[in-house]
Amino acid sequence: MTVHAQYIGRHDPFKKNTDQFRNKQLLKFDGTRDLRARTYERARKIDEQRDHANYDHNRELRISAARNEVNFYIWIDMYHQIQFCWDGSSDAIDSTSDHLAFLGSIIFNTHRKHFLIVKQLFTGLDLEDAIPKQGVPQRIQDIKWWRSLLYRESRRRTEQGLRLMGAVSKHTGLYISDFSFARWKESQRRAADLMADAELVDVDSGEIISLEEATKGSTSSLENRRAELMTRIRGSEEIAKARVLTPMFITMTCPSKHHLFAKGDRNPKFNGDTPRQAHKHLQRVWTRVRSKCSRLTINLFGLRIVEPHHDGCPHWHLLMFVKPDQKHGLVKIIRDYALQEDGNEPGALKRRVEVVTLKESGHAAGYVAKYVAKNIDGFKVGEDLESNNQPATETAHRVRAWASTWGIRQFQFFGDAPVSCYRELRRLANDKQKARTIKGENARVMAAADDGDWAAYSALNGGPCCPRTDRPISPHYSEVKPITGVQRVSRFGDVLKAIAGINTTTGVIISRSREWILQFRREATLGPV
Repeated sequence: MTVHAQYIGRHDPFKKNTDQFRNKQLLKFDGTRDLRARTYERARKIDEQRDHANYDHNRELRISAARNEVNFYIWIDMYHQIQFCWDGSSDAIDSTSDHLAFLGSIIFNTHRKHFLIVKQLFTGLDLEDAIPKQGVPQRIQDIKWWRSLLYRESRRRTEQGLRLMGAVSKHTGLYISDFSFARWKESQRRAADLMADAELVDVDSGEIISLEEATKGSTSSLENRRAELMTRIRGSEEIAKARVLTPMFITMTCPSKHHLFAKGDRNPKFNGDTPRQAHKHLQRVWTRVRSKCSRLTINLFGLRIVEPHHDGCPHWHLLMFVKPDQKHGLVKIIRDYALQEDGNEPGALKRRVEVVTLKESGHAAGYVAKYVAKNIDGFKVGEDLESNNQPATETAHRVRAWASTWGIRQFQFFGDAPVSCYRELRRLANDKQKARTIKGENARVMAAADDGDWAAYSALNGGPCCPRTDRPISPHYSEVKPITGVQRVSRFGDVLKAIAGINTTTGVIISRSREWILQFRREATLGPV
């Protein structure tokens, strides 16, 4: 019986202290304060009815509040206090960015042991993983760099706080909270407005095209993205059929401690990890699997799809093609590594790794098509089974918002020919003047790419599981712009490389010989989201 239940019908001496604590913690929140208050009051009433034995009504609130508020002192010639809330207003984050950039200028202008102080600064901000790998002095003195970092972390930490409150589930906010989803939709709208106002100008000819129209012909278009993915999957299936390989569909799930909900209720084992941290766990498992397969010469290629459970915790779908005699060895390797962590918990053996062996011909692409469409635009998927009878055309927006918020790559092919060369060859084929100059084997692979024949393109470019250095065609990158010859550098002084063409056995073929300048029809007045 809980402490509160002992005093039902009588005066509760603990209730006053509990309410005071709750009000004090809620003062640490800004933009989501009212939502948090309503959610916790509702959750408390439910828990009182359930009469949990040792339930701490304020545990999640304490964790969320502690992670939400930043308040520390750092010595840089004198003590400087840094205090703000991750889910604070835009003005608060902007002023904090100004303050941090000012501190960065003091660090690098007055201290020899500046990197030690930089580490202390990022540790105090709980951003140790965000320390720049290069150009540290330029970045931490730049207000825009701090603003971008703080806004990104603000979105993620606010969303994690809402997850801890139960605002992310099939009954509240599918995959992502309604608060974060609304903010993502607003950022998409503002980006669309900005794109409609932008245009590209050719430096050489002066030709002007709309940026909005240019993106419709690229993989930024959801329809084009889905079509290219399905082309590559179908081509991989044709290669596997020709090589008599077995298609396998494997689902990898995180241990239960990464899941916020279990069987519809709060999971008592939940360790507070974010979806990004859970995704990194699966990445570590997959890295070990690939290394072990490489040591045992188990060659495999295919596609990885990342999608969320209803509470935002990610799981992986893997479409792989392997030799029939290596199928059982591959499954054993994946199970061994997936079960290394908490492998003895109930249901781990059944749920952690699920294996489906597909028919050897004409089935893999069709089977995986719904998983691809579900995570892009919901095309011909029907109902999303994770939701409460919602169509996938609607929930697909929430999946993309989830991936954008947490910085998770949804699709990734492995072991096959690079798609960048495929795209550059198609670009060359569209330029009739350049296409006529390409002869021999290069013309054959260009024709295969232009026809959308991924199987033929891959075969002519080394095929699956070919080492990168042995492929006859590879991307060519350049540090200078094609017309002006100016070196590409970032605002921090970093030298940038951009794809300019392809490297072949006969030499370099340039596919991007035009240089464009971005300009706006009218001055944009859109601020950060």
